[in-house]
Amino acid sequence: MDFMEIIKRIAKKNNTAPEEVLQEMQTAIEAAYNTREASGQPIWDKMHFKSGRPTPEEFITQIARLLKENDGSTQ
Repeated sequence: MDFMEIIKRIAKKNNTAPEEVLQEMQTAIEAAYNTREASGQPIWDKMHFKSGRPTPEEFITQIARLLKENDGSTQ
């Protein structure tokens, strides 16, 4: 299943539009990116994005990669 299909399912389950889901995800990512708590910095340091600030798809892809590499842990 591709990323947009997952977004569409989330939107349908929450009775909203896929664009709204993406916007909410982007807002949450921006908030986390801007505050960067010290405890989360090592995780951010392990991720690499094309334009500095990640899109929802880039963020999810990077987190999934970290989880896969570390048997379900981001540490």
